[in-house]
Formats: sequence, structure tokens, C-alpha cells
Amino acid sequence: MDALARDIGSLETTRSIGRIRRYWWLALLGAVLGVGAGMIYTSTVAKQYTATTTVVVFPNPQQAVVLGSRLNSQVNMDNELQFATSVQVAAAAEKLLGITTDLSTLETQLAVTVPPNTSVLSLAFSAGTPAKARAGSHAFAQAYLQSRSDAAAADIAIQVAGLNKQISDVQAQLAIYTAQLTLPPSNKTYQIAVSQTKVLENNLATLQGRVSPLLTTNTTAGAIINDATLPTAPSKPIPVLFVGAGAFAGLLIGLGLAVLAARADRRIRRPDDVADRVGRTVLAEISKPAHGKATAAILSARSGSGEFDRLRLRLSSATLDRVDSVLVCAADPGTATSFVAGNLAASQARSGQDTVLVSADPDSPTAAMFGIDEGPGLGSLLRDEGPIDAVAQDVPGRPRLRVIVPGRDLSDVMEKVPLSRIGALVDALVKAGNYVVVEAPAVSRGIEAQELAQRTGAAIVVAELGVSKVPAVTQAFNELELTGAIVPGAVVVPTMPAVVGPTASRAGAESVAQEPVSQSRP
Repeated sequence: MDALARDIGSLETTRSIGRIRRYWWLALLGAVLGVGAGMIYTSTVAKQYTATTTVVVFPNPQQAVVLGSRLNSQVNMDNELQFATSVQVAAAAEKLLGITTDLSTLETQLAVTVPPNTSVLSLAFSAGTPAKARAGSHAFAQAYLQSRSDAAAADIAIQVAGLNKQISDVQAQLAIYTAQLTLPPSNKTYQIAVSQTKVLENNLATLQGRVSPLLTTNTTAGAIINDATLPTAPSKPIPVLFVGAGAFAGLLIGLGLAVLAARADRRIRRPDDVADRVGRTVLAEISKPAHGKATAAILSARSGSGEFDRLRLRLSSATLDRVDSVLVCAADPGTATSFVAGNLAASQARSGQDTVLVSADPDSPTAAMFGIDEGPGLGSLLRDEGPIDAVAQDVPGRPRLRVIVPGRDLSDVMEKVPLSRIGALVDALVKAGNYVVVEAPAVSRGIEAQELAQRTGAAIVVAELGVSKVPAVTQAFNELELTGAIVPGAVVVPTMPAVVGPTASRAGAESVAQEPVSQSRP
């Protein structure tokens, strides 16, 4: 599964996460940019300050118990909360503040809450300055208390007015019956007047008894228990909130970009990519040196030649018949092919087998790698200008190893001479008892590698980490196999720099001159 979306939930999840981790810097960059955006927003957005006034609400003097009110309260705090945010209170607060503004805007600046199980209102007012916030909160508290007190007083006044009217009516009737008490006691009207007078006097006393408590009723709606103070810090924006949100959003965007980058990346980044994305066996993984960069040179035992010894053994076991020749090529041009072919040939020579490295790539730095002359080379042999022994150069310090360099004119010669001559040369070297390693041009350069693969016992493809692309390596395998070549797998190498010149390489060759040579073929 190459697509990351198909990797999730499968056994490829760990590898997919590993591919995404290569782009960790995108996630980090996204988080950093998100933090920066949050900080910029926090510094540019208008600051708001909030001041809070706490008001205790007294019960309505005409109301003993309120059904449906909040717990432990004789006041319906839900109603009081709605009243505190009403247009009536906002209009009164506007007058107290001495401003002229839209009441709906003023209401949006107010937030009223009721602490659980209390008869307390918390009126929080937000404004652009601390002074305006405190003044607004205090004004709304005063407006609420005054409006509620005025409403209670108006209610009592209505009740008193109604009772006074009833008293006036009773007094008028009482005056009529009182006048009839001057009649003789035997008069029937007198007797009715006496009875009605007593009833009206009782009614009058009752009404007057109801008026007296109302006239002495305290209509105070409540009191401010904690007045607003000047805010010392803005309530909005909250730096931690916006910076954190920016970092989180940036991180998500960065992770998304990392996933997209990982899916769009077609380069081979790890040896596992050859097996997972190309679907081919990795015969050898050449590690990067612990110190410094990888160099296209012949390795010693200290610098990692043992991995090429294991490659030699694996290559031998990967083919049904023991082959005496192998072709080394890559999907695209570079020094990686020369590096693998040269070290594989050196490993074969160390095993005690007479080995010849034939460099059929005109751009090969083989001569510089081994510190030998650049000519005569393969071009001379293809033009029949001399015997093989005269062209095949011995490598100082490496018994049983000879190298046929490409020569300066190989590119021109290969355009005029059929490649079958190189195949005949390989056959002649094998018949002479030599193990032949052929370095071929890149598959993408033409058909030379495909044709030469038909004349060798096996072929291996070199994949260079960070350089080789999955489609190109896949195509190289397919094209070699379509010619009938046996391609047991790939060799993965670190990124290879260009070979500077023969001087450094000659020093590297001399440093391994005393390597032991086995006298028996593996």
C-alpha cells in the first residue's frame, strides 16, 4: 500500500507514520506560525475590561413564598435575571451613565449571572477602558435596584389608592345610615340603620387596617454588597487562549501538509521503501558512515566492506545456478552504480576468485575510485586495438582484481559498435575463469543496461537514498526482467557525492593494500 490513506488501520501504519515523521519540520513550522498568528491577533484586537457588581435581591414585600423559584430563595431569580437584562433597566442605566447609545449594544456589554442557591445577581459589564467598565457595572446595578424599587412602590400605591376608594365609599354609606339614627327607635328604618352602621364600621376598620401596613412597607428592592472596582487586566482577548488555539490550528495544518508531502514524495528515503513501495527484495543495505558523509570509494574492513561480502554471498544464494557474471545498474545516472560495482568486485577478489570489473558506463568514475589510469579502456577493446590483458589494469594492493575502465571515447564507440561485443567480452572473461562484474549505464539513459543484462548471469539494481525515485526503480526492475534477466533484488546505498579525482581515491586504495585474501572460492 503506497497511499497513506490505505495504510491507516493496516500493518503499514507504523511505516506510514515513519514517512510522515520525515516532514516533522512542517508540523513544527505550522505550530510556530500558529503561535505567531495568535500573538499578532492578541496584540491587534481591541482590549475589553470587565467589572462586576454584586447585588443581593430582597423578597417582594407582598410575597411570602414563590412557587417554582430557585432553591432556598423567596425570590424567583429567573425572573429577576430577565428583568436585570430588560430594555427598561438598560434605558435607566443609559441615563445614569449620561450617554446616548443603542440600547441593544448596551445590553450586549452586560452579562448577568446568579450563583447557585443564592438571591444574588452578579452584573458584569465589559467596556474598552477600566473606568467605563466599572461605571457601566455600577450604573446597571443602580438602575436595576431603582427600577425594581419603583415598580414595588408603584404596586403599593395602586393598592393604597384602591383601598382609599373603598374607604370613601364605605364612609359615604356610613354617613347616610348615621343620619337615619335620629329617627325614633320604634321606626323600622332606624333599626335597619343601626344594623348597617355596625357592618359598615367593621368594614371601615378592616380597610383602614389594610392601608396602614402598606403605608409603612419598605420598597427597597435590594442592596449592592460588592461594588465594582477598576479592572487591573483586560478580560479579552485571552492571550493563552488565542496563542494556544493558533498553535493547535497551525499544528493540524502542518500535520496535514506533512501527510500530503509524504504521499507526494516519490523518492526512496529508507531501505524499507524498496520492499514496501517497490515490492522488491533488498539484498544489501550499505550504511552511512558514523562520521562524515558517504564517499564513492572502495571500502575497507573498517569502513564497511563486510556488507559487500554479505551481498556477494546473498547474490550467490539468490540464483539457482552459481553465476559467474553480474550486471550492476541504477535507474538514473550517478556514482552509486560505480560504488556498488567496484566494491562488489573487490569483495569477490578478496574471496580468492579472479575478478574483472568491466565499466561499460562512459561517465563512470571507476578509474578515480581505484586510483588507476583512465585509458586505454573498454573503447579500445571494442575497436580491437589490443588484447584484454593489455587493457585490464591491475589494482595496487588488491590481488586477483583487474579493472577495465570505460576509456575516454567509449560513448562514441558504443554508438558505432554493437553491444554484443561487450557480451562476447564478458563470455571470454568468464571462460578464462574470471568472475565478471559489469557496470552498466543507467536504465533511463537507453537500452544498454537491458541488452547487457541478457549476457550476464544476474543483474542487481542500485537504489540511492534520497535520490532514486520509486517509479524509476520500479521501471528499472521491470525493463530488466522483460529482457529475461534474473534480477534477485536491489542494493540500497546512502546518497553518493561525485568523485573529485584520483588522488583521494588512490590514498583510499593504498590504505587497504594489506587486506588478507582468501585462497578458496566461496
